[in-house]
Amino acid sequence: MFPYMMYKNFLNIHIIQKIMNFEKIRSRLAGIFRKFGIKSMDADILAQLIIENRPLCACDLEERLNYSISGVTTSLHRLMKSHLVIREKFGKKYFYRVDSHLLSALLHLMEEILRHDFQKLKKDVRDATGTERHRERLDELLNRIEEAEHQLKLIINGLKNVEGASL
Repeated sequence: MFPYMMYKNFLNIHIIQKIMNFEKIRSRLAGIFRKFGIKSMDADILAQLIIENRPLCACDLEERLNYSISGVTTSLHRLMKSHLVIREKFGKKYFYRVDSHLLSALLHLMEEILRHDFQKLKKDVRDATGTERHRERLDELLNRIEEAEHQLKLIINGLKNVEGASL
C-alpha cells in the first residue's frame, strides 16, 4: 500500500473515532436532559447544539441526528417555548443556538446537588447506621450514594470543560 493511501486510511479512522466520541458525548448529555424531563428528541437536539456551539439551521440538525425535518422543527419550537433555544434569522434561513446561560445553569444546579444534597444525604445515612439491625443495607446505600457522587463529579468536570471550550 502506498504511504498516501495508508495516511488517508489513518485519517478516515481518526475521523470515525472523533465522530463516535461526539456521539457518545451527545448521548450522555442528552441523557442528563432527559432526566430533567426533556423529551428524547428535544434532548438530542439540545445536546447537539451545545456540542457544536454555533447556530445551526433545522436542516443541519436533521442531517446530523437523522430525524425528520418536521420532528426537528417541532422540537425546536418546544425548546424555544422553554427558553432553552434562541432562533435568529440570517438571510432567508432561521438558525438556532442554545441560550448561553443554559450550560452555566445546569452546571450550577449539579454543583449545588453535589455540595448540599449529597452531603446531607450521606450524613443522614451515617447517622442511621447506628442501628445494628439495618447496618448492612445502610452501608450498601452509602456505597451507592458515594458512587453516584463520584459519577456526578465526573459529569461536572466534563461540563466545565465544555463550558470552558465555548468561552
